[in-house]
Order: sequence, then structure tokens, then C-alpha cells
Amino acid sequence: MENGIGAKIKSRREEVGITPLALARLAGVHYQTVSRIEAGNHKPSVRILEKLAAALNVPVGFFFL
Repeated sequence: MENGIGAKIKSRREEVGITPLALARLAGVHYQTVSRIEAGNHKPSVRILEKLAAALNVPVGFFFL
């Protein structure tokens, strides 16, 4: 089941044209963290969202629109 935040992250990642592994490396998080968030199986902390937002060049609020 895909959640709203996970879907936003995946959509933006695909828009930027990078793989989940590349996003994980850019954000400094584990690949499985990105995978689980995108799949809706993990609720990211604020700190993880900040890292992902920076890697995807969007504000954190983007994930909640």
C-alpha cells in the first residue's frame, strides 16, 4: 500500500530521473529506508524527510501537498 508521502517521494524521484539507490546515497540514508517509505511500509522521521527533501531539491512541505 502506497502512502501519500511515499508516493510523493517516488514521483519526485522519478521526475528527477534517479534510482532509489541514488536517492538514498544523495540523502545519506539506507537504500531500504527509501524503498520502505516509497512502498508505504515505513513512516519517516522529520530528519529523514529533511534529508530526502534536500536530495530531491524540494521543501519538506512538498511531501504534504
